[in-house]
Amino acid sequence: MNFFGLTFHLYGLLVGIAVVVVISGVEWVLKKEKIILNTTTLMISTVFFGVIGARLYHVLIEYKNYSIMNIGEVFSFWNGGMSIIGAFVGGLLSLVLVLHITHTKQYFLSILDAIGLWIGLGQAIGRWGNYFNQELYGLPTNLPWAITIDPEHRLSGYGEFSRFHPLFLYESLLMLAFFVCIQYLYVSKKILFATGQIIGVYLIYYAIVRFCLEFIRIDVVSGPGSLAFLTTSQISMILLSMVGGGFLIYSRKVSQFHHEH
Repeated sequence: MNFFGLTFHLYGLLVGIAVVVVISGVEWVLKKEKIILNTTTLMISTVFFGVIGARLYHVLIEYKNYSIMNIGEVFSFWNGGMSIIGAFVGGLLSLVLVLHITHTKQYFLSILDAIGLWIGLGQAIGRWGNYFNQELYGLPTNLPWAITIDPEHRLSGYGEFSRFHPLFLYESLLMLAFFVCIQYLYVSKKILFATGQIIGVYLIYYAIVRFCLEFIRIDVVSGPGSLAFLTTSQISMILLSMVGGGFLIYSRKVSQFHHEH
């Protein structure tokens, strides 16, 4: 998209809007919880390394699609190709490092919970970038809500089909539903979450969503670590759900310890 001679990529624009929304939401939560931090600097560094991790993971998994002769494609993240697993690892490492340097490690779980409260909305927004890039679609279908994919964007073996499952839309709506529900429970205090529970619930929920959607995805990643009956992404989601479960177990033990003492 050209505007006054400048080229804008809708994928990158929507991802940028999603990042701003999440950062603003995290700042709101931390202020509400009376946690005093330089959240803007903290979140910018977390997002920066999260983006690097997201792109690096994608490139490593789909290394066959990239050539040393065209190394610039590796950095063209606005064309798509961002992994939530890589984003989580990169952002998490950055967060740990910054909190350690600033001697504020005690807020680690609180910040993750704040991210868990808002990242669903960020994903719901960012996934629409896949629509404009005509990617992240599923098996061919004639359902009323199917999307039309132009011939040049159809995967090999699906050239005769034109309408496909809008996987990006399914994920966007499911993450929006999560955001609405978790915000309602948090704001209304229907459930009093222990520190670390929200991020745990988010990770498990997202892992289930992605694991299930992979069954109707056709641009399946079969890179290192894939099995005959599970894709690399599905294996990653199983690991992600285990991490989420670890957060829930840890938060429960910490909550019990404080209650007993």
